Amino acid sequence: MSQFILPKVEPVSPATGFLCLSRDRKNISRLVPDDLFPRDRVMILTFRQYLGILFDKILIFSTHQYQSIPMQATPYAERPKAPQPEGVDITQEGGSLRIIYRWWSWKFAALLVFCIVWDSFLVFWYSKVTENAPLIMILFPVGHVLVGLSLTYYTIAGFLNRTIIMVNRQFLIVTHTPMPWFGNRRLETEQVTQLYAEEIIFQSRNSQSASYQVNTILRGNRKQKLLSGLPSQDIALFVEQTIEKYLRIPDEPVAGEIYKPKI
Repeated sequence: MSQFILPKVEPVSPATGFLCLSRDRKNISRLVPDDLFPRDRVMILTFRQYLGILFDKILIFSTHQYQSIPMQATPYAERPKAPQPEGVDITQEGGSLRIIYRWWSWKFAALLVFCIVWDSFLVFWYSKVTENAPLIMILFPVGHVLVGLSLTYYTIAGFLNRTIIMVNRQFLIVTHTPMPWFGNRRLETEQVTQLYAEEIIFQSRNSQSASYQVNTILRGNRKQKLLSGLPSQDIALFVEQTIEKYLRIPDEPVAGEIYKPKI
C-alpha cells in the first residue's frame, strides 16, 4: 500500500461533517486514522446524508490519492403547505389569530343511533325491576349505565362542540365549547419554540385505528400537548403550520412528527 499523509481537517460548524469513501471498505480503518475520523462517526454522517443533509465537503480517499470536493450545505426539504380542511375556519383581526374546528362528522350520527338503542335497553331493564328484585339485578347494569352516560355525553358534544384556538403575541389559548370538555390550554407564546403534528396509533387484537394531535415544544425542550383526538392529519398539520406562521416560528424537524415531503 502506498504511503500518504492526510491533511488536518476541522469541521466548519457542528452541522458540518466529512464523509469518507474508500475503494477498499474493509481497509477504511487503516486508510483513515481513528483520531482524525472515528469509524463510528462515519456511520452517523452517512445516516445524516440519507436524511437529506449534504456536508460542506466530501473527502474521497483511495490507496493512492485523495481528493477534496467542495459542496454546498443543503437544508431539510421544505414541507408543502397544508390546505385548509373542511370544518376548520380561520380569522385574523385585532392582532389575534382565531382558528375554529367543528367536531361534527357522520360518525356521531351512527353513535346517536347506538346511544338510543343502548339507553332504551337500560330504561327498559330498570322499569321491570321491582322493589323486591334481587340486589344483583339492580347492581348488574351499573357499569352499562356509566358507559351509556359517557357515550351519550360525547355524542351530544360531537353535535354541538367546537374547539377555538386563540393566538396573540402574549398567549396561545385552546377552549372547547359549549359543552365542557377536558383539554383546555393556556400557554405563553414566548415559551413556545416549535409545534408539530403527531399520529397516535390504537392497536387492538383485530383492528387498528389512529388519531392525531398537535404538540408544542416549550423552552427547556419540554413537550406540551395542545390538541388531541383529531380525526385527520390534515387538520393537525394545518393547525400546526398556521400557528407557526402567525408566531413566525421556523419549521424544524422533530422526532415522531408527521412529515409530508414534496413530491
